[in-house]
Amino acid sequence: MGGFSAEWSPWFDVLSAKFARGTINAYLTVSWKWVGTESVEVRSALHAGGSVLLFEPVGARQGAVGVFGGIALITLWVRLSASWTLEISPDVTLSVPSLTGVPLGYRQYRLIVTLMHWF
Repeated sequence: MGGFSAEWSPWFDVLSAKFARGTINAYLTVSWKWVGTESVEVRSALHAGGSVLLFEPVGARQGAVGVFGGIALITLWVRLSASWTLEISPDVTLSVPSLTGVPLGYRQYRLIVTLMHWF
């Protein structure tokens, strides 16, 4: 199974306690089912795509385009009804929006909870 996602990912600097506009990430996802019943599935997923820098940090320029990747080792899909599914996915991603000079990368550990409606 696969899909396309686009997201805005603001960044937070712990040292200065300030937010930055971060990146826009767009990526393709490929997932596969390990086990499943009628109401629950356990899946894994890989994400690959691009990342655009929305602000100008030291050593990089706003608008720089780079790569985005991620992995979700265990994702839980729970079927709530015939047309609704709840997805719970802890994943790790890496945005590298600036590849020139010293590359600028931003790693995220995140928990994504998605409510999906199937048409």
